[in-house]
Amino acid sequence: MVGKVTQVTGKAQVKRANNSLDAVPAMPVELHDQLKTAIPGELTVEMLDNSMLTLNESSLLTIDESILSGGVRASTNVELLSGSVKSLVSAVARKAAPSFTVTTPNAIAGVRGTEFTCRYAAGKARPGFPNCFEFTDCATTAGTVLVTNNPPRPGAAVKVPAGQKTTVPCLLAPLPATPGTLGALSATASSVLGPAAVVGAGAAAAGVIGGTVAGVLETTGGGGGGAATTVTPLR
Repeated sequence: MVGKVTQVTGKAQVKRANNSLDAVPAMPVELHDQLKTAIPGELTVEMLDNSMLTLNESSLLTIDESILSGGVRASTNVELLSGSVKSLVSAVARKAAPSFTVTTPNAIAGVRGTEFTCRYAAGKARPGFPNCFEFTDCATTAGTVLVTNNPPRPGAAVKVPAGQKTTVPCLLAPLPATPGTLGALSATASSVLGPAAVVGAGAAAAGVIGGTVAGVLETTGGGGGGAATTVTPLR
């Protein structure tokens, strides 16, 4: 066990091997479990080191790695395939090296602080980036988050301190951090995409400019100007 479900709102599921189970409070979360939320839906997981992950609606995330050594987290990686997740990382995890990372099909975000949120959008270009169809907006609430491309590019990483945010368009370097926050989750989505569609969008964008960077995420639409990235609704 790497954690447990602490809160469920709306519809959410935990997929383990070939079984999909409705998420309920106190349900154990195992390594390689896939967590999925519907519209509406929100799911909070408490990891063994007391770090918290909150998936917003239309999100899909896999627990790829969770290693404890002497009660201290040595390494944690979660893979966000679509949608968004907000992370509150405990002091124990912050002291570990590496501490806590979130990857997407095109991105990596590493924690150098306590709490951060990112929004991953695919499928729609933004002003100034007509041939780019993937964007990640990351904002830090407390501490510092290091945002870089996946795979990392020398000199391209950006530190995002508390109260600031950055945007990564496709495989271009993250934009300089500026003051700001991310908007709240929208209750509606402009399109519904499965993980394969998200990956496909990434490949198409890479042919023009490249992929994207993401951290711990909170979705969709709104002030960022990008369309929401969503998963196939739960049945």
